[in-house]
Amino acid sequence: METYTVVMSEHLNQRGNLFGGVMLAWVDEFAWLAATWEHPCCDFVTVSMDESIFKHAVKNGSILRFEMKKARTGKTSITYVVKVYARASGQTEQVLVFSTSVTFVRMGKDGKAKPIAEEEIEGEE
Repeated sequence: METYTVVMSEHLNQRGNLFGGVMLAWVDEFAWLAATWEHPCCDFVTVSMDESIFKHAVKNGSILRFEMKKARTGKTSITYVVKVYARASGQTEQVLVFSTSVTFVRMGKDGKAKPIAEEEIEGEE
């Protein structure tokens, strides 16, 4: 799954670059969207974000492309590799600026982890 966003002034840190916390929030949200899109009957929560690597500063006005690819599906968890590419305003080249893996766990109504394989019968609950 892919999605895009634009870096605007409210996303910047004191040095005029994209604030890292904003990037992390977008990555978590967009990876969750990918998991929920692929498994619409599942209620996922984030349990981990592995090594987060900020490779380059991102300037105001850059367009970001978020690429989410499923890396692993376990009994109750699912992991996506997320890569973020930036294209600066007026440029044609995209540069990899960030990467990480995000893991989600499917939660049941009782607040406990629930097997992903049971999603087909979720509507019957």
